[in-house]
Amino acid sequence: MAIGKTVLRAGVVGAGTGGLLSLRALQASERYELVGVADLRPGPLERVRGEFPGLELYASGEGLLEAASPDVVCVSTFAGSHAEVAEQAMAAGVRGLLLEKPVCDTWASGQTVLDQLKRRGLPVVVPHGLLVRSGPKELLRRLRAGEVGSIELIDIQCTGWDLINAGIHWTDFALAALGDDKVEWVINACDAHTRTFRDGLEVETEAVTYAGTRSGARIVMHTGDSIPLSRPEKALVFRIYGSEGSAEFWGWEDRFRLRRSEQPEGELFRIPSFAASPHQIYLEQLAEMIASGQADYELPELSLAALEMCEAAYVSNRHRCAVRLPLAGFVAPPQVSWDPGAPYRGMGGRDGRAL
Repeated sequence: MAIGKTVLRAGVVGAGTGGLLSLRALQASERYELVGVADLRPGPLERVRGEFPGLELYASGEGLLEAASPDVVCVSTFAGSHAEVAEQAMAAGVRGLLLEKPVCDTWASGQTVLDQLKRRGLPVVVPHGLLVRSGPKELLRRLRAGEVGSIELIDIQCTGWDLINAGIHWTDFALAALGDDKVEWVINACDAHTRTFRDGLEVETEAVTYAGTRSGARIVMHTGDSIPLSRPEKALVFRIYGSEGSAEFWGWEDRFRLRRSEQPEGELFRIPSFAASPHQIYLEQLAEMIASGQADYELPELSLAALEMCEAAYVSNRHRCAVRLPLAGFVAPPQVSWDPGAPYRGMGGRDGRAL
C-alpha cells in the first residue's frame, strides 16, 4: 500500500503479451490495486488465471468496465481495436489510460483518440520501453547534450520483427533523439512473398525504410523476418552518426558505445538497470499525473509521430512513391506504367538529361 497516496483501481483489457506486462507491472506497484482483466479469448484468460489466482476475469472490456469500475485501464488489445476500447473506457469515466503501441492501427485514428483525451484532460501513457530503460535513457541524454554533435544519420537493423510491431519502437527513439528536427518525407520498399502476419497485421518479409528530416538528416531502417545484421550476434543494431562522433546500442541492453573525435576507439558504457520494468515506470508516471491533475502529452504525441512515419512507409510501398508528411495531406499520385531500369519505350515521360 502506498502510504499517503491514493491507490488506483486498475484493469487490463487484452491478456496477450502487452497485457501480461501491464498485469505484472500493476501487481508490482504500490500505486495500484489490480481489479480485473478482460479478453475475448478463453486461452489467454486461462494463462492469466495460472499466474494471478483469484483475479477477476471478464469476457469483454465492457464487462470489466461495468463490474469493476476501474480508475485506470490498460488497453492491450490488437491495434485496430484500441480506439473502440479507449472510447468505452473514457465513456465509463476512467481517470487515465495506458495505450499499447502502436496507439491505434492508423495515425488518423490515433490522433482522434489523443484529441478526445486532451479534451477531457485525461492523462495517457504509451509504453515505449527504450525511453525509460536506464541504458537507452542515458544515451538519449548524451545525444541531446550534443556529445556526438548534430545527428546526420541513424542506421537501424532489426531481424525477426517488422516495421509496425517493433520498428515503431526504433522510430520512436530516433524521433526522440532528433528532437525538433522533424521527418519531412518517407520512402519504403517491401518484400511480402512469405505472407508473414504478426499481431493481427499483414507485415513485410523484408523492408527498407528511408526518411529525411528538415535539416537533411537521414533515417535508414532495415526490418523483416530474417535480416543479416552487421553484428550477427545481435537481434538489433542501432547506430547514430553525428558531426562529431557516433553511438551504437543494441535494443534492450542497458549499455552502449560512444565514439568521439578525441576517443576514436570508443567507450563502452554499462548503466545499472532500473529495478522497475518499463511498464511499471510508465504506470507510476500515470499515477503521478492523475494525482497532480496535470496531463503531459509529449510522449504520446511522439509515439503518434512514430506511427505516422511507419504508416507513411507502408503507404509509400503501396503507391510506389515518396510520401511527404504530414500524412493527413498525402494524396496518392496516379498509377503509371513505368518500369525503372527497363529500356525507354520511346514515348511519354520526361528527359532526365534536360532537368
